[in-house]
Amino acid sequence: MRRILRLIPVFLIFCLLSSSSALGDHHNTREYRIKAAFLFNFLKFIEFPDANSPRLEGSALICLSVNLGHEQSFASVDGRKTSDFSVNFKYFRNPDDTDNCQVIFLDEEDTAWEEELKQKAADGHILLVGEREGFAEETGMINFYLASNKVKFEINKGRADKAGIRISSNLLKLARIVGGDE
Repeated sequence: MRRILRLIPVFLIFCLLSSSSALGDHHNTREYRIKAAFLFNFLKFIEFPDANSPRLEGSALICLSVNLGHEQSFASVDGRKTSDFSVNFKYFRNPDDTDNCQVIFLDEEDTAWEEELKQKAADGHILLVGEREGFAEETGMINFYLASNKVKFEINKGRADKAGIRISSNLLKLARIVGGDE
C-alpha cells in the first residue's frame, strides 16, 4: 500500500504533463511523448496474472504498431525502470510479432488487426491500448483521446477484468470509464 501511495505523486506529474497543450495535429511529437509516459506509468497501476506479470519477469514489454512511428517519443521512456521492473518498447509489423508483450498499443489505422488482437489480449492477459474513437468500447481496454488539446484516456474495466488484468482504483479515478460489464 505504501508503494502505491509513493507512486501516486509520480503518476500525477505525468497527468499534469498531459494537461499541457498537445499542440498540432494527431501525429504531434509532444502528444506521443505524453502517451509514452502514460504507457510507462499505466504499468505501475496494473496487476497482471502471474502468467504475464512484469513483476515476476523483471521486465515489461510494450509492443507498438509500426504505423505509430514517433520512435524518439517512445525512446525517451524505453529502458526506464520502476521499483519492480524495467520497461522496454518494440515495434511490430503484424499480430504474430506481439508474443511476450504485456501491452500492445495500436495506431488508429490498425483496424484490420483489432479483432485478432482483442482475442489475443483476452487469452494472453495483455493490456490492449489504442487511440481511435470507440476503441475502448469496441475492442481494447484503454483508449487515448484528445479533449481541449489535452491527452486523456478512457478505460473499459469490464474487458480488462475479463482478461484477468486488475486496474488500480487510483488509475480508474483518473480515467473516463466506458463500456459495461463484458
